[in-house]
Amino acid sequence: MSIAEKATPLLEGGQRELCFETSTHAEGFGQLPISPATRKCYEGLLHQQFWCLGADVRYGTPNLLERRGFQKRKPPERAAGQSMYRMALDSQRELSLWGFGCVLRHAEQGKLFLSRYSLAPLHCSCPKPLSDVWLPAELRSTFRPDSHRDECCASMLVEIVRWFGEYERWVVETIGVEQRRELLEPWTAKIVCQAGEMAAWWEELERTLESARDRGGRGPEPP
Repeated sequence: MSIAEKATPLLEGGQRELCFETSTHAEGFGQLPISPATRKCYEGLLHQQFWCLGADVRYGTPNLLERRGFQKRKPPERAAGQSMYRMALDSQRELSLWGFGCVLRHAEQGKLFLSRYSLAPLHCSCPKPLSDVWLPAELRSTFRPDSHRDECCASMLVEIVRWFGEYERWVVETIGVEQRRELLEPWTAKIVCQAGEMAAWWEELERTLESARDRGGRGPEPP
């Protein structure tokens, strides 16, 4: 049983149930190789992760994202929207973060958008530079991947999930698990997993997605 499946009862029914904002990106590529209840856990983790990123940009000078290598870009004066943080992961890939989600841009595979509220990644054909995007509405040219794009989408989703796991391990190594726990404590929604467990959750999801991708997108093999 996965760590997310073990946690599922904490997220089902009553006052412990997680509530998410309605996302315009509710449909994504294919079918994730996890149960609906487990997916709900991971979507809670995704929401929690973005809240932590918001706490990280308020921690220290330079803040944690800047210490990790991100560059901040603010909206123009009097323009509505959110600041974005951008970092080149390597010569082929670039990750952009906003409070509403992230975009992974690959030189050959294009751009993939992931909302903070849903594990439903979408290829993005936004014509304007990402450095000029401040609102989720400006990414409305996103579209569901078809069968020809599923393989690319699955690969890029794995990369995003892997980055979350690596980032959380780096945060704990940099400021310590106790400080990470203090940053998470004010989270007003229900905590999906504790501060020191977030990296392990992402790593398990990465392994699950990679295994499914290697099997051609099929769900888990029968026991």
